Amino acid sequence: MKRFNFNLFFALDAILHARTLTEAANNLHVTQPAMSVSLKKLRAYFEDELVVYSATETRYTELAIALRPRIRATLQSARDALGLSLDFDPLTDGRTLTVTAPDIVEYVFLNEVFGAVQREAPHLSLVSKPFPTSRSTSCFVNRWTSPSSRRRSPCPTILPWSCSATNCAVSYGRATARSARR
Repeated sequence: MKRFNFNLFFALDAILHARTLTEAANNLHVTQPAMSVSLKKLRAYFEDELVVYSATETRYTELAIALRPRIRATLQSARDALGLSLDFDPLTDGRTLTVTAPDIVEYVFLNEVFGAVQREAPHLSLVSKPFPTSRSTSCFVNRWTSPSSRRRSPCPTILPWSCSATNCAVSYGRATARSARR
């Protein structure tokens, strides 16, 4: 395949959908001479006139007519790809999120955060990992994927979460952190 400047796709699309070269240039917010240079490059690449302008009409070649829907579809596909975003739907998302925090933050805040996430995003898995300097919760891991995973604990000194309609609690050995659900 010959080298092609993909920026010319925009010029070709404008040329194939405008009555005049000036109109095509205006549609792309470029000057008419700049559009004329683009048309010259397109003619050289395709080895075809593509479009012939006269005072009374604009005549497109067979190749230009065949290219018109393909170029438009290619540009739309590129726009779709560049505009792609992954929307987050908390009710259906099943990814695993990792939260890293110092011990004090885990004890004070994460219990409430994990409880809220369980209510609002029931299919998310949450993993809590302490900062590397933390020893007391170094193997604390909770996953919110199924009731059976709540019963498993990776460490004998850490008990799994226990939740009710009004509060959630997780036990760290002998200490228990509690927070009321709002």
